Amino acid sequence: MIGAFGLSNRFEAQEHIRCSHVSGKSDSSFVFTASSERGELRFETGGTFVSSSSPRWPDSLVINRTTALELALFDADTLVERSHRFFAVDIPTHFPILAVSTAGYYFWDSVNGISVRGPNAYFDTTSGFWRNNNYEKKWEREVNIVYIEDDGEEVINQRGGIRVFGGMSRHLPQKSYRIIAREEYGKKRFKHQFFEHRENEKFKTLVLRNGSTHYNKSKILDVFATQLAKELGLEIQEAQPVTLYINEEYQGIYNLREHIRGHYLEANWGGDRDSMDLIQGHSRAENGDSKGYFEMFDWIKKTDLSDDSFLPELFKWMDVRNYFNFMVVQIYLNNVDSMGNIRFWRKDDSTPFRWILYDTDLGLGHSRAVSFNYMQYRLSRVQTDWFNPQWSTAIITNLLENDSLKKDFIHQVSYITSTTFEVERFESVLDSLVDLYAHDVEIHRNRIGQLNKWEYHINKIREYGQKRPPYMLEYTRQQFDLDKPYRLEIVNEHPEWGHFRINDNPGRSDSTYAGWYFSELPLKVEWVPNRLFKATEESILFVSAEPGDTLRLQPHFEPSPMSPYAGKVKLNEWHPARDSVAPWIELISLIPDTIPGLNWTFWTASGEFDFEYASMGKSTFYLEDSLSTLWSDSSHVRGWWRMLDEEGLVIDSISWYDLKPTGVYERVDSIGHELEWIEGPGTPALLNPSQQPPRERASIWLVSLLILGQFMLVWHSYFKKEKVNL
Repeated sequence: MIGAFGLSNRFEAQEHIRCSHVSGKSDSSFVFTASSERGELRFETGGTFVSSSSPRWPDSLVINRTTALELALFDADTLVERSHRFFAVDIPTHFPILAVSTAGYYFWDSVNGISVRGPNAYFDTTSGFWRNNNYEKKWEREVNIVYIEDDGEEVINQRGGIRVFGGMSRHLPQKSYRIIAREEYGKKRFKHQFFEHRENEKFKTLVLRNGSTHYNKSKILDVFATQLAKELGLEIQEAQPVTLYINEEYQGIYNLREHIRGHYLEANWGGDRDSMDLIQGHSRAENGDSKGYFEMFDWIKKTDLSDDSFLPELFKWMDVRNYFNFMVVQIYLNNVDSMGNIRFWRKDDSTPFRWILYDTDLGLGHSRAVSFNYMQYRLSRVQTDWFNPQWSTAIITNLLENDSLKKDFIHQVSYITSTTFEVERFESVLDSLVDLYAHDVEIHRNRIGQLNKWEYHINKIREYGQKRPPYMLEYTRQQFDLDKPYRLEIVNEHPEWGHFRINDNPGRSDSTYAGWYFSELPLKVEWVPNRLFKATEESILFVSAEPGDTLRLQPHFEPSPMSPYAGKVKLNEWHPARDSVAPWIELISLIPDTIPGLNWTFWTASGEFDFEYASMGKSTFYLEDSLSTLWSDSSHVRGWWRMLDEEGLVIDSISWYDLKPTGVYERVDSIGHELEWIEGPGTPALLNPSQQPPRERASIWLVSLLILGQFMLVWHSYFKKEKVNL
């Protein structure tokens, strides 16, 4: 071990170059060695790539500061192999480190650097910005990219490309960047699961976002807004804070984000780049084409949507609930940048368009006060400011000509304000991010400044969340000429028994809920029992109350009745395929009549398995060896099963503990629900010894004695187990 961060001190065998350490973190200096059995090693530090004219490697190097080191093996001036290392020394970051290395010439050179204005820039007095900058060009530079996880493990070390990323944020002192994997650099993908809440492990591009206009304020405004809203099912960019280095120079906190392109939609949302359309703004296609969008846009503009007969066609064009949720979020945030800085997509021309939530940096009080009535701008048919041209409001205003859609939109304002943006939840999500970032914010401000008022800006966001909900309700009331809202309260004493749905939104298992709704619009509330339970009263209600009143509701659930087969068919014995014998499970029928064709379900802690069987006759047994995948999982040290009939009612249930590598699990009696482990092959297609009448049990003992040679074990079982007549 070198240093408290556990930098690995081991030789890593590559094709020709042997190095003493892989990339990582260290809190103290150490000696790095490298060697090769052929050719000549040369090296560079500072991020520069090695060439045949680089210095010769001196066998070892003391690493006493953060170092980007590249070694290259040459054989008669022919490059044989490269090896890149990045060592972060004395930087106690809690975040992963992303280190970008290349010649400083490519970043900061006054003529060729991608992050500078360059020699041909000029100041545009009309816009107030410098134009024709280097950082506005689509220049891409080759870099080496190292990603070191927060536990110190190097997971990415490869060549790639880098570009300046963003719109107006390009003009900020701290730039955002996009990193790209290309085959010509060596690898077509970055292969790592960068984001905790994504399963995707292959990325073509990633974004290193500076925080946009909050780069020197909170750093987290857009991350927070999208994390807050993602429970609505909106497509968002996941985020992972990282510490960025460029050529050994600390750049501070960046937010690693997914890049919204075809690869992103393909990996996360089931898209196919060959058939999907991804549109930015009003027309620009980033994947596929914009023909379908314009067809939808023109159809909406010319169609009288007040006529409900057109709604089926509308729903083919667009996911209206997704669009309403997107609009409510933007209005809540006061994100005036949502005029044309938007993206939406569809899988193919047979599926509806959906909207993607991203780039909310002008929201949450950053560009407009918490009291700003953005709703009246978003829902205006005429342009009243730069951020609501008619084309940007045409879809929403036409949709709201329909009474049922208008009702749904108003309900979604109330619902989202009281759930997604409920003050306690708002603060909880914010606090979780504050806890995540606080440690590295201190490092950032001490090394490069910028975040000296971080706490102040966090509190401004918090204040916005505390004050915004009443404005949302009041502006909705004004916009649609409604009465004062009433308060809806729901108390669910047994959320484990069932949940509730409001306005067809996903079910909620909250024990208490409160929101404000408008009397003129009856609200759909639904009681949804969990499995094995049922509602004891009307399950779908349409409710309302007088303006200003409080309406209190309480769902009532109770356990469902048992199946008619309960007590008649039992899960009797189980061999879990932990040895060389094929897995099986035994069912036993305790009724004289033949049970007709079965279509039942095994419900387990890890999933469900539907099975069918032609019939189950008197005293017959059912053996099934196709359940091995579901029930041979070695993690099932403890578990349970329930057997359900066609109606989902419980026939039988069992549980077990301490899964063994051999033997079987059998039911001791027909009353209890626990399986006990026994050695040996078990008794498939026979009653278990403890379940036999006395005479039958004696014969079973004898057979077991003769076949298995386990006389003492069975004799002991005879005296210990109770007699149970089936």
